Amino acid sequence: MTANTDTSITTDLVQSDTTRDTYIGWSSWKSCEAGSYWPADFKYLKKGKYYQHLDEIDAGKKNGKWYNSNYFRKQAKRHLFEAISSQLDLTEAQYSKAFSIFMKGDLSEWGIKMEIVAWSLCAYLVHSDESDIRKCHPLSESESEKRFDEVANSLDISSSQQLSTYGKIQARLSGHRGGI
Repeated sequence: MTANTDTSITTDLVQSDTTRDTYIGWSSWKSCEAGSYWPADFKYLKKGKYYQHLDEIDAGKKNGKWYNSNYFRKQAKRHLFEAISSQLDLTEAQYSKAFSIFMKGDLSEWGIKMEIVAWSLCAYLVHSDESDIRKCHPLSESESEKRFDEVANSLDISSSQQLSTYGKIQARLSGHRGGI
């Protein structure tokens, strides 16, 4: 007797397990070991590729052949923010506050590039910090902070984009529309 089910036995990836205890160690192999081939017909003929595949499954980066897009999207968002904020000399408190706001926010509803939001968020938090003398508002005539202008220029953020996004962040963080 066989049982029929209407449900799938596979599950979606919910989140990756970055604190896992399993260590496969494929990345530290010598090239002659990693480049050697299996004697039979495997999905991945090279041993290094096969163990890399198993390691990605164990980490939650993929489920069989499907990659965990949420994990990679979050990593890209984190790296983008770190790259931009590292150029702006934020204090530790400013960085941690900006980072938590940026990572929590669902920026897809804004229709704005993440680079512009990250820059504007950092500029707003530095400008509104009473213990920081730098003035980073897009309309500020002060020459106190050229670094923000240099980063904005390197990211090709126009003056109108700076002002518009800065205003949106200011409105959301000052309580007019709730948090980001």
